[in-house]
Amino acid sequence: MSSLKTFQYLEANGIDIAGGDAKRYNQNDTLATREDLSALFEILSSCKDKNNRAAVITAVSVVANPDFNKIKEYDFNEYFHEHFTKTLEKYQGGSWAYDLWEEGIQNKIFLPQFHGREHLKYSLI
Repeated sequence: MSSLKTFQYLEANGIDIAGGDAKRYNQNDTLATREDLSALFEILSSCKDKNNRAAVITAVSVVANPDFNKIKEYDFNEYFHEHFTKTLEKYQGGSWAYDLWEEGIQNKIFLPQFHGREHLKYSLI
């Protein structure tokens, strides 16, 4: 969910975003902000095991998202995807988000795990 505004817009326009487990995901699932990642990394770094190793989070990640602008440009007749780093830059306002990912990986507290290419199935008929 890109924003609370988007959530409210979809809800106001009759899109079922709250059925079953959907509300739990749609209300809370979004891209992490700089503050989110910084706070998470701070907490992980502060929790050490008996060998002084920090806690690690496995971040289940998809590597692509729909390229909504390009899909619209082709009048919704073709599907295009973009690399997740481009999505991070667009939604987070710069490359800092992936830079933080790399920092977390280097510090051995952030371990991305491949979850799939996208969270959707598309069919062009």
